[in-house]
Amino acid sequence: MTTVSANRPTAMRSQGTPARPNRATGLATSIDPIRVLRRHLLGITLSAIIGAVLGVVAYLALVRIYPQFTDSVLFEVQPGVSQASDVTTNDQTNDEWVFRVAQTETFVLKSVDVLDRALDNPDILSTEWHKQYIRGGTFSKLDARDDLAKYISTSVVRSTNLFSLNWSTRVPTDVPKVLNAISAAYLDLRSARDSSVFQRNLDVFNGRLNATQRDLEDLAEAMKKLIRDNNITSLEDPTKSAQAFKLQELMQQSTSFANELNMSQTSYHQVAQKIEGTMEPTSEDMVMAERDPQMSEIINNIMMVNAALRKSTGERLDDPMIRNLQNTLRAHEETRDARLQEIIRRNLEAQARQLNDDIERYRTSVENLENEIETNNRLMRDITAMHSEYDAMRTRRDHLEARRTADLELINEVQLMRLRVDAGRVKLAQRALPPRKLSFPKPEVIIPLGVLLLVGLTVGIVFLRELMDQRVKSVSDLAVLPGANVLGDIPDLSDDPTKVTAPELVVRRQPMSVLAESYRQAAAVILPQMDRSGHQTLLLVGGLPGAGTTTIATNLAAAASASGKRVLVVDANFRRPRLAEAMGVANGAIGLGDVLVGSASLNDCIVDAGDGVSVMSAGTPANRMIDRVNSAAFDSLIAQLRSSFDLVIFDAPPAVVAGDAMLLANKVDAAVLVVRAQQEHRGLVLRMMNKLADTRCELLGVLLNRPRGVAGGYLKKNYAAMAEYGVNQQG
Repeated sequence: MTTVSANRPTAMRSQGTPARPNRATGLATSIDPIRVLRRHLLGITLSAIIGAVLGVVAYLALVRIYPQFTDSVLFEVQPGVSQASDVTTNDQTNDEWVFRVAQTETFVLKSVDVLDRALDNPDILSTEWHKQYIRGGTFSKLDARDDLAKYISTSVVRSTNLFSLNWSTRVPTDVPKVLNAISAAYLDLRSARDSSVFQRNLDVFNGRLNATQRDLEDLAEAMKKLIRDNNITSLEDPTKSAQAFKLQELMQQSTSFANELNMSQTSYHQVAQKIEGTMEPTSEDMVMAERDPQMSEIINNIMMVNAALRKSTGERLDDPMIRNLQNTLRAHEETRDARLQEIIRRNLEAQARQLNDDIERYRTSVENLENEIETNNRLMRDITAMHSEYDAMRTRRDHLEARRTADLELINEVQLMRLRVDAGRVKLAQRALPPRKLSFPKPEVIIPLGVLLLVGLTVGIVFLRELMDQRVKSVSDLAVLPGANVLGDIPDLSDDPTKVTAPELVVRRQPMSVLAESYRQAAAVILPQMDRSGHQTLLLVGGLPGAGTTTIATNLAAAASASGKRVLVVDANFRRPRLAEAMGVANGAIGLGDVLVGSASLNDCIVDAGDGVSVMSAGTPANRMIDRVNSAAFDSLIAQLRSSFDLVIFDAPPAVVAGDAMLLANKVDAAVLVVRAQQEHRGLVLRMMNKLADTRCELLGVLLNRPRGVAGGYLKKNYAAMAEYGVNQQG
């Protein structure tokens, strides 16, 4: 028996309204296709077997009722020959060109002209096929042509030069007769069209040849008239005549004198700038001035003074003789510089006079040559104009003669190409033969198709039922609910590989089981949320009976006590109490109801269940009055429990069948909605979340209980891994 201390300070709740999730307003559907398929694997397998049997039956029926034989005529697209003299056809083609030509020819194959020609073939009247078109004893070619156009098919073989004509019918001997008649009609029509094209080309080339011949005759008369009217005695090129060579020589001389004139003018301007002082004399000017005879004596005197100074190197600098030598040296150097400037200026003035004379001489020569060139140019223009007119006529004559030769070659080429068999674009590659096998039905198609159809129908029905089934089956069904916070899931007892025997106390008695680990994981999510919000009282509520709140309460308490918390579990289900019995206390013992009516004290109703967990039963049957929950006595009880325990867990009755849960939800700090898998619908869960959101407690989230992990395969593998890890940890 645990004693509640009256001297302990009461933990005060925050006066603010606890945060609540937004009200959920809609539903969504989430389906795990792998899980669904595995759950219905047997039915799908049976549907596949039945589909195979139906496929065999359908195949045998179709063989008897509607057999079809198919064959093809193959045609080859030829690159053709570029010239009539080519030994073989041209292979320089590409796949796109071949495909485009083949596609065009397939349309021609199915044209009205080809089919009409084919139906005129006598072999058609020997087929069984044509009998269905006998109308009043006469073969109706129009009806037969319409059906042929509908049922014959063409295809292009990619990456080859081939295209085919295909047709199917019930009698195998009719297939080659009809196909070969169509191919013969197509090739005849194609040959006639090619001949027509060749003839039209010949007519065009002959007409152009006659026009060219007339133009040549007219041009010959015009050339004769030009020679006669202008007294032309020589037809040599004017550019190679003596007059042309003379003109060229004059132009070369003029160019040479013009260059000399430009060079002289440039040199004159440079010399003038040096004389004016705007340009410094060059090193060549300096060297030329130094070589002047007047400079020799001055330079010798400077050299003698320098030699005397070198001999007096050891003397004192203030010696009178040295000072005299230095003064003498400076005087000679000043004289040298002055004389050098005079000589440079004299030389530059002489150069300027010489360059001025050269400029006048070159200018006169250039003017004389330009006058003579202009005279010769006028003469050359007259001669060139006459020869240009004649050359133009001769060029036009050569062009017309070349065109006449080309036209003759084209005409000859067309005539030779017309005679070549391989000049056509299409040739017959393979005739149709009587087919030996059925083309329809084929067992490798009909039987798998039967399997596919029946399996598809079965799978469609399965998924349709799954879409219509609104029950919560897995965590994903909860995750799609608006505003739902999924706290975790507790697996079904049968999915635990460790063979759990007492699920209510599994955390204590079998801590290495999958169930125990799942409860600890759920506690690791729930308890931190309560600690962050300062909550001490927690309500576990389910929607329908059998949700499993009692088992979750006992194990959640054990997980919380393992972390050092003082935990009390209270059986608040006055209608069907079970929690106390699960914890080893008689259901009829004094408990919550007795405390609320005042017939027992709180300390007498709390029983120590061991391992830091205490339990309070629902009370004696006579005192289990739910109205007492909504009283000041219950508020006082809650306050006393907060001061004595770190966590108080209330096990409430199902909210759908009893209104007790909503009363309790307005008294506690937080609530967890427990949903039983395969039992409660998503709409019910959504409604319960909305109801709890309207109470004063904080809805922490939803905890899924007893989902079956076998169906999808994922949870079963996870559970096995958890069990194996726990066994290894124990070892």
